[in-house]
Amino acid sequence: MFVAQGHAGRTVRSCDGGESWIDDTSDDDAIRCFSDGFDCDHHPGAGKGIVYGRDHFFATFGWGMPRGVLRSTDGVTWEPTLEGTTFGGLAYGNGVLVAGARNARVTADQGATWNDAVDTTLEGWNVRRSAWVNAGAAGLFVIVGDGDGGPDVVLSEDGTTWWHPMSFPKGECGNGVQTEGGIVAGNGTLVIVGGDGMACRSTDGGRNFTSHRISDGTSSQAVFDGSHFWVWARGTAYRSADGASWESMTTTPSVDIGPVAYHPTLGRFVAVRGGWQTWYDGQVFWHSDDGVRWTVAGTFTGGHPIRFVSEGWAPPSERCPLP
Repeated sequence: MFVAQGHAGRTVRSCDGGESWIDDTSDDDAIRCFSDGFDCDHHPGAGKGIVYGRDHFFATFGWGMPRGVLRSTDGVTWEPTLEGTTFGGLAYGNGVLVAGARNARVTADQGATWNDAVDTTLEGWNVRRSAWVNAGAAGLFVIVGDGDGGPDVVLSEDGTTWWHPMSFPKGECGNGVQTEGGIVAGNGTLVIVGGDGMACRSTDGGRNFTSHRISDGTSSQAVFDGSHFWVWARGTAYRSADGASWESMTTTPSVDIGPVAYHPTLGRFVAVRGGWQTWYDGQVFWHSDDGVRWTVAGTFTGGHPIRFVSEGWAPPSERCPLP
């Protein structure tokens, strides 16, 4: 199952590999983001990240104005687990959920209880992206945020003890990572892709990074499909097995991918149109089995901006059977 998270508290799910999107809800369907002064980026309903862990989807909403972390077993009904605060994304791994902030919060019981704030030692105060990746000895939590002279990165094996890389090309890595690019890992390599088209990779568990140019800029988020890293710009897919050398392919049609996720069991990508003012009547949901040839979803409703998509599992039901 895929669950997409958007602004104004929006969530919508697909139970058939991205062919149709159902149970589309938000805090208020009538508002229009970035119209008449309504700033959805700085609002309690601002979508800041969604992940799946064990038997729950977790989503964090709120930026500039607080909300917190919610959880759901089906992607439709959500309950708050941590309120009155904001985070720059979520990361789930090894049974631990980290809410990304300069002073991060951590839960090891699916959000039932949270620890006191943990100082990540991030140079700045604003976290721009958070992720757990299968890198290092047993996986790593990675946070990218503001820093001195460029984005800063901190890493942790357990979410409570954080450290900086020994080398990280300041000013070259993690730029524009808030809604584009991302933090991904595979083939023994950790890759941080920036929205400026720069990939920074580590082959030693995050201790040292080197920068590698993909393109002049990317519009999409980044994913790993089990063999390759992927990122997109308008009409072009970029693919790499090692995060250093990237090949480009022309997409069919000329799509402008934004939020994207990959389902390893289905072998399928799903994506939502990226760019500015590409929501409501301009919003499009796609799916693809190869990352190059894309098909418009058969059923969806344009709505508030989508910011992230996650894949996971929910108990089968009549409305949402297993695909």
